[in-house]
Amino acid sequence: MLPSLQQQPQSHGSNVRLFGSQVPPLQSGSGRFGSSAYGTAPGTRPHSLSNSRTHGGLGRISLAGTKAHTKPAMLNTTGAGLLSTGILSAPVSSSVSGDPGDFIPGTCVRRHQAASESMRDRILQTAHQMYSSNARNPVLIEMLLTLHDLHPQHLPTLLLLACAYFSSSQPAKSLEYNKLILKIDPNYVEAMSNIGTTLRSMGKATEAEVWWWRAVKLRPGYWDAVENLMGVLCNPGASARDGSEEKTKATPRYREALELCEFVDRSLCTGTTGTVRTYQVQEKQLYRLQSLLYSEGNLRFALGDVAGARREYEKAMEAVLGGNTLNDIIVRIASAGAQEGINQMFHQQLHNAQPPAHGLTIDRLPLTLLAPENAVRILQVIFPESRGVLPGFVALATRSSDNAQLQQANQVASNLLLTLAKLHQDHAVVAQPLSIVLPLYYLALALVPSPSTCNNLGIILSAIPSPSTATMVPSLQGGHQAAQAPMGSALAMQYYTHGLTLDSRHPHLYTNLGSLLKDLGYLAEAVRMYEQAVKYNDTFDVALANLGNAIKDMGRVQDSIQWYLKAVRASPNFVEAVCGLANAMAGVCDWRARDGLYTEISVRWRATALVHDEVAQQIFGVMSRGRRPTAREYVGKLRQMISYAQAPPSPHDSGAVDMRRGWMDRVVEIVDQQLSDGRQWARGLLLTSAESESQKRPTQSMLWFLDTLCRLLPQRMSGPVSPLARFLHSALSLARAVSDVADLPEATRRRWRFFVRQLRNEGGWAMRLAERAMIELQRRWYWDVQRHVPAALEALQNPHNSAYQRPRLPTGMVAPLVPTVLPFHTFTYPLDAREIRLISHRNAMRLSFTTLGGSAPWLPSHVYAPPPPPEPHIHIGYVSSDFNNHPLSHLMQSVFGMHDRSRFRIYCYATTPSDGTVHRQKIEAEADMFLNCAAWSTQRIVEQIARDQIHVLVNLNGYTKGARNEIFAARPAPVLVAFMGFAGTLGAGWCDYVVTDPIVCPPWTVRSEVRAERRRRALKHKQQPEMQEVGRTPPSSGKSSGTNGEMVERTASMVISEDLPDSDDNSELMDHDHVEDGDITRVTRPREWAEELPWDFGELDPEEDGAFTGEMALGDAAGAGKERERQRRVDEAGVNNWVYTERMIYMPHTYFVNDHRQGFREDEELREVQSAEELWMAEQDARYKMRRELFPQLSDDVFIFANFNQLYKIDPTLFRLWLRILEQVPNAIIWLLRFPAAGEEHLHRVAKEWAGEEVARRVVFTDVAPKHMHIKRGRIADAFLDTTECNAHTTAVDILWSGTPVLTWPRHEHKLCSRVAASVACATNQGRAMVVSSADEYVERAVEWATKASHEYTYDCPLPAPARPPILDPDPRTGYIKHRICHGPTMDIRLQLFMARDQSRLFDTLRWTRNLERGYAEAWRRWVTGEDEVDDDDHSEPCNIAEATDDIHMLDKPTRRKVLWSRRIEQRIADELATAASQRRPVYAPRGGSIWVLDEDDGMPSQTWVREMLSW
Repeated sequence: MLPSLQQQPQSHGSNVRLFGSQVPPLQSGSGRFGSSAYGTAPGTRPHSLSNSRTHGGLGRISLAGTKAHTKPAMLNTTGAGLLSTGILSAPVSSSVSGDPGDFIPGTCVRRHQAASESMRDRILQTAHQMYSSNARNPVLIEMLLTLHDLHPQHLPTLLLLACAYFSSSQPAKSLEYNKLILKIDPNYVEAMSNIGTTLRSMGKATEAEVWWWRAVKLRPGYWDAVENLMGVLCNPGASARDGSEEKTKATPRYREALELCEFVDRSLCTGTTGTVRTYQVQEKQLYRLQSLLYSEGNLRFALGDVAGARREYEKAMEAVLGGNTLNDIIVRIASAGAQEGINQMFHQQLHNAQPPAHGLTIDRLPLTLLAPENAVRILQVIFPESRGVLPGFVALATRSSDNAQLQQANQVASNLLLTLAKLHQDHAVVAQPLSIVLPLYYLALALVPSPSTCNNLGIILSAIPSPSTATMVPSLQGGHQAAQAPMGSALAMQYYTHGLTLDSRHPHLYTNLGSLLKDLGYLAEAVRMYEQAVKYNDTFDVALANLGNAIKDMGRVQDSIQWYLKAVRASPNFVEAVCGLANAMAGVCDWRARDGLYTEISVRWRATALVHDEVAQQIFGVMSRGRRPTAREYVGKLRQMISYAQAPPSPHDSGAVDMRRGWMDRVVEIVDQQLSDGRQWARGLLLTSAESESQKRPTQSMLWFLDTLCRLLPQRMSGPVSPLARFLHSALSLARAVSDVADLPEATRRRWRFFVRQLRNEGGWAMRLAERAMIELQRRWYWDVQRHVPAALEALQNPHNSAYQRPRLPTGMVAPLVPTVLPFHTFTYPLDAREIRLISHRNAMRLSFTTLGGSAPWLPSHVYAPPPPPEPHIHIGYVSSDFNNHPLSHLMQSVFGMHDRSRFRIYCYATTPSDGTVHRQKIEAEADMFLNCAAWSTQRIVEQIARDQIHVLVNLNGYTKGARNEIFAARPAPVLVAFMGFAGTLGAGWCDYVVTDPIVCPPWTVRSEVRAERRRRALKHKQQPEMQEVGRTPPSSGKSSGTNGEMVERTASMVISEDLPDSDDNSELMDHDHVEDGDITRVTRPREWAEELPWDFGELDPEEDGAFTGEMALGDAAGAGKERERQRRVDEAGVNNWVYTERMIYMPHTYFVNDHRQGFREDEELREVQSAEELWMAEQDARYKMRRELFPQLSDDVFIFANFNQLYKIDPTLFRLWLRILEQVPNAIIWLLRFPAAGEEHLHRVAKEWAGEEVARRVVFTDVAPKHMHIKRGRIADAFLDTTECNAHTTAVDILWSGTPVLTWPRHEHKLCSRVAASVACATNQGRAMVVSSADEYVERAVEWATKASHEYTYDCPLPAPARPPILDPDPRTGYIKHRICHGPTMDIRLQLFMARDQSRLFDTLRWTRNLERGYAEAWRRWVTGEDEVDDDDHSEPCNIAEATDDIHMLDKPTRRKVLWSRRIEQRIADELATAASQRRPVYAPRGGSIWVLDEDDGMPSQTWVREMLSW
């Protein structure tokens, strides 16, 4: 959800969580340096309160002669007192005797009376009051001039006179009198500061700075000058005159401002008391010192010195803490909080030791949970002697007139604490940053009871993993209702509620409270909160988007669209709203404004989307007349549309949504931008900045990180040799060799350049290394135990001080950015292989960082102890939220009981409560151990898995709803496997294997296989010359791939042929790749791979890009953007085509398990038929009967195509293919489900627009049926037309079980979800008939099936007393039963599917389970032996295969690549078998690669099986 933030951190939620306060702008004075002196323009009146040192330049004056070293006492005479003496009066009237010239102007005092000092001061007091009420009063200047004549040396009179002239827009006269002051007293800093302010108003900023500096150097504690000078340095344009060149060109000068702060800091510091600095500053001015130090911290942060900023922030707080350090106060808060019941309950339920009330240190603090009513009183607990006032503000609190100043000082201190808290969140210095962050927030809230601070506390607390507790949530009926919630969430709800008592109209609080309720399952209540947020701010984009998300989750997808549209209109660049809108519209097949401009489909509906756009209407006029354009017409119109779409938007429409671009285009742009931004994670943390790779140098953080890992993983260890340890020690040696060395030897420079190239994403590189090190440490511990090393055995009892400590990440890493598009959404988005793998990888990195980076307080400092060797049982643990009435349980319910109990022991960890269905009951009964972990914390589940000594832990969720992936990130088991739940890569270091088959995951899309292929070619060609740089490809070689002209021509050809090219690059693996970038063309050769691969620590970087293995260009990526995306298509070395970071466990036949043979025998009555002929006739009768019941008006000669997927899987391209099929087969319908119902209207509208009314009528919808009926009525369809972007998965198996043929096109090589139906179809041995390879073939095959279909009728008379009642009812008139006998290609396939399904490999669950067990056993064996790690020191010769044969070169590129890969794999398997003394092994598993499970009971030779699988 989307949380909303203000200047302080703000909202939370499960849609968007934008947490955290940004470091505030540079501040001064009462919190902000940067205001102009005493007005940004002449005529702005300065303040002139007595003894005031507020912002105001000339207004900061004293009544008497305040000098650098003298400060006379103030007169306490009030205005009322002066009136009573007759001094203060209106202008002299005629009733007063004497010449008016004898009186002081504006008073009743004669000139000779004013000659005394006492009367002078009283008159000056009157002048101050007049100045305060009306600084432009002309009498004021006359009064002061007269007083100056009488007292020419009185400096306060001159100072106020200069102020009056400035306020009267006479800066020259103001300067004259200020300079006169300095002639009398050259050290009068007030005058110096006012001269600077006056010069600044005249546009003479440089001269002004000189005067301010003079004042500060004379008196560093003169805050007016300090603050004015800070203002001009940090915000140089703020007080410059509008339109001036100074204002337009001004840039902040942070370094000079920092020098000013340091000078004042040093000058005022008198020493230290303990570790706290002391200052010579009056108590009532301490808050201004704090503001200065606060700004010094902000300046250091702006200049990149995070550690220095933190020190200044702490020093700023300590300046007002009365000699206490900030750490002391935090510890005291934690000690006080330890007595709170909520804290004791929290730690008790997490099985933590109870935090002591005393003896705590800042390095080992527990999480301190305080309820709001206790948090707001924490200052009274910490500072009882000052009644809850910070010691440095006591002087302000004792003066009733300074109440506003106290509030202002408290606000600055509160902001400072929030800034420091955010810094600790983003740049943690302790293992558990929240233990420091929470007390800082409590202090900030106690100082200023702010709803925004409550909001941010709620965000933090809701994210704390914690056990459940009883709480109260808002009720739709009013009031509250009892509920169960995680303790952190329950406390967060209290803070949101408390915040609403402070501001009942606070939209962020309502939004985040709604998001919290949504996370807890209270959707209706969440919607109500979102509606309240929108009520108080109807343009609040976060609340609007969250409201759309909640309504969509309630199943009201169509209703959600209006809220997304409002969010996008309010904020056109709000990515969460754009993505939500695209998802919702796709979910109901509302494709208006969906795609780009390069397909005929987009042309048709674009005219509708731009119905109010006259330019678009003119361009598309020829397209809207219902006929297909010629190629010439199409190209011409497309050129016009491209020019129109690429034109910049009107400057008058800068805030509007540009409807010329589709929502899906916008989503893809967002993805690319976010992926690019995310690559900056921890940039500069490990490497210094430099223009070229070879000039970069390791930072101290990198040296510390590598040294720490090397200490954990020495090169000489028990157990298998560790390639990772070798790499770490080599990397550390290289980093030390280049550290602080300017000129490197050529060999070292080259090695360093290839090493640096691996750190494309510094944070990701560090995280991947840490996760790999965890695997090695656990394996080392395992071998040490097996060899009875005493330290290892002792560590089993006391692991906290053992040698098996979990690697720590470099200090200063912050949480990485994740794309808005979720991994699940990539199934239907038009994204390429690299985009998909990076979306998953970035989500995995965030989860890893959250678990390992200090946000999980329960995670032990050591890796989890490894299990003992299987004796004889291998312990398999399955973790899932779907052990209920869910497709996963439908498919796998028998697997857990079918495992071989002589070899395996099965544990199931259910993370959701039981729904009481037969599926849950069956799994609970058949697993060896079934644990309901629904109410358990992550810590408890992880510790239980470790106690259960699991060898192989299986993730059945992946990135799906209910996933608990943090369990796997903690790595409580040695081998981590995923399958079934998520049809794609997890991109994670916490997943070692994915169970798949070569059809759904071709080897050239798998990282380990691609790397092995690069190494093979590098070794094979190691004698070839090194990489060359050649000139630009001559123009004759063809057009640039980036030109609009080529795009137009290619698109026109594509559309006219009605075929969309696959987004994959389907070229065969070449020995070099050619990519242009500017004026440089890089030719990558295997020789360069040979130098780079040793530095990738055995795995390719998911961040790698371009046709070169990682880099698009040598220099800066200026102008990359779309050009870079186009160049990526040139990749022929697998750089951008590989997707899967995991190794594969390749299953024979299919990876897709199902339970239909055991669980779905609703047609068992048919099995009582003895002969095959009778059985087949009974099946046809059953089909015919159900067809007539469901479609009574349908003619018998109508061919029924069907698709039972959710409608979000249908995309415009596929729907156009379906309409083409219906156009060519007039007697065909396509049967779809109202899944959801809102999609029916949109699809009918599109069908009518694209193909006409007659075709649209043949798109038929029915309601969704229950599971058992869904499978039974699948037989009614003549053929199932699969969705190609994301296939039918469970539905495809349901349909095949019913005997209905499935027509599928595995459209993308890089999308597992688009290849599942091909896998299950091939497992039936009918794959050649049901799987096609192009859009045209898809249409042709469907048309062929329908046009070649025929039927005939046979009649028979039922027997008088049949053994079984007939399926069809006899005709009441004739008494005969009419049988419909169908013929054609689909019936031939149906006969094979139906009659052989009990023998089919697809439905043989027991066989599938045995093959899976072979994969598990091999994965465990490889972990023990270390063969799961790549060892580049193994220089075994690559297999030599005759690749350049004539028959190969005659094939198209995609087929050629598949043949080459299959031949290599066949050869490797054959070599493996030859070394096994003719003893067939159940698996083939090369070191560091995938596991190929061989079905030893299958009659099909393994090599033939591999080639057959890879052919798709």
